[in-house]
Amino acid sequence: METLGAPLLDTDANRAIFEEGLELLLKCFNEEAFHHKGKYFECPPPVPYRGYQLEEITVVPRPKHLPVEIWMPIASGKTIDLMAQKRPQGPWLR
Repeated sequence: METLGAPLLDTDANRAIFEEGLELLLKCFNEEAFHHKGKYFECPPPVPYRGYQLEEITVVPRPKHLPVEIWMPIASGKTIDLMAQKRPQGPWLR
């Protein structure tokens, strides 16, 4: 994480970066077009693009199956709760 500029030993800051990154990743996959502005990430970035400002962007190619499922190893109770919150919703989940 430190190589990418994240504070490895500051667990609270590391957790906040992880949660915002997960939120951005889910927007990328599950929304047709999106904009994200958080504490750590902004997408699309606020830079001129071909003479105008991009308001939203999309991921190409789009995922075949939506909503995208998330599979990850979990090492803390906080992450279990977070992943349960972020799971795809549908009649097949109880």
